[in-house]
Amino acid sequence: MARPRKDQQEPAAVERIKNAFWELLEQNNLKHITVNMVTQKAHCNRGTFYYHYESLDALLCTVIEEELLNSKGLPLGIFYMLSNDSKALTEMLLPQRTQRFGLVMKRCGQECVALKIRTIIANMWQTILCDEEEELTTNARIIIEYSISGLIGVIDYLYREGKLDGSSFPEEMIYAIKDNAHYLAIRISNAQGISLQEFEQCVRLYSHIAR
Repeated sequence: MARPRKDQQEPAAVERIKNAFWELLEQNNLKHITVNMVTQKAHCNRGTFYYHYESLDALLCTVIEEELLNSKGLPLGIFYMLSNDSKALTEMLLPQRTQRFGLVMKRCGQECVALKIRTIIANMWQTILCDEEEELTTNARIIIEYSISGLIGVIDYLYREGKLDGSSFPEEMIYAIKDNAHYLAIRISNAQGISLQEFEQCVRLYSHIAR
């Protein structure tokens, strides 16, 4: 396909298309969104859309990958929530990404996204707490998986209740995260057979590198 006109080229057109998709998803289930709706809201033509994306499904995969599955995106943010790294949380677009995760779960039925996020975060903990040839203990893995699933469930619930606006977290969520993070640190360190101090040192080091 020929390149689109200069005023429709990257990155402006691509960003408009992605933003238009998110805006439409706030009001419509995925099955009701069309390419025409996206291009009208993005102020571009169909040729521009198809130059960058093969289909609406391809656009969906792109925005999910960038916002939700990228290891620097939502998975890292959820890791920070679980480890109570409040400074890191303020440096990310986490409220927006959390809100969009709830949006995808509600409008697209993308349960597989939650599974992928759980896997990415569990692998982060594996990297943090284990040497190259070591594995998380079964108990530690169960605790981590359970905690991730619980937090994802909280995000989904708060979104459906209209309490995630994309700009900040509700106070009850912040309180629950802080309370859970300390308890989680104790349980994981005990299950993995390391001291709480060693656990916290590993988390701080990973957080510093990840930023």
